[in-house]
Amino acid sequence: MAHDIRTPLTVIMGYLEMLMEHYDLLHHGPSNTILEAMWRNARDLHYTLERLLTMDDTSVRKIVTHLEPVDLGELFAKCLPQWQKRVEEKGLSFHAIVIPPIPYIMGDGDLIRQAIEALIDNAITLCLPFRPDPDDWSTPRPQIRLYVWYGPGRFRQHVQIAIIDEGEGLSEEDLARLTDMNSAQMPALRSLALCKAIVQAHHGRIWAQRRQGNGKRGHVILLGFPIAGQAHSPENGQ
Repeated sequence: MAHDIRTPLTVIMGYLEMLMEHYDLLHHGPSNTILEAMWRNARDLHYTLERLLTMDDTSVRKIVTHLEPVDLGELFAKCLPQWQKRVEEKGLSFHAIVIPPIPYIMGDGDLIRQAIEALIDNAITLCLPFRPDPDDWSTPRPQIRLYVWYGPGRFRQHVQIAIIDEGEGLSEEDLARLTDMNSAQMPALRSLALCKAIVQAHHGRIWAQRRQGNGKRGHVILLGFPIAGQAHSPENGQ
């Protein structure tokens, strides 16, 4: 609460007080930097509060109250620039590939956006801290990748979304706890528990796996959302 809510609020309030005392700054160059800092902190605070409000509803059945066809193409067109900026502000690289055609899915568009943002924030956490070699400024930044596709894959009747990071790697035990809301040892990753609740409320699937190759380590978190119009038969009543 102190880091994610109080700190950005303090920054916003400090700049607002300065602008009220020195209104002429609005007509000079420094105002752009100030306003951008205010907007960035307000945005981060907004993300945090959205998740707190969603997590406050501990019943998965109550998380999604209204399902309707969601156009993921439209959602990504709106959100991808914001997500890219969020990742690059942390000194990381962001790459997204959406493979058409992407059918509509039944769900709550705002909650689906929250789930993906939770995965992106988790990927940022796993990639940081990134310390480039001071003697070699060509050191590539860790990359966070987002893939969206429909069709061949683990679940054919699902739109699948994958977030791939290049973090230091977690143990198998920690990987299994990524979506455990009660994992006090990993508080920075609790947003994945929120993501899991949202996906399950949509009758979807979430799973994680480690990746290693070409000298890079990291994780792949995948989501699967059933497409609109397809019947969903829960396995074993789950």
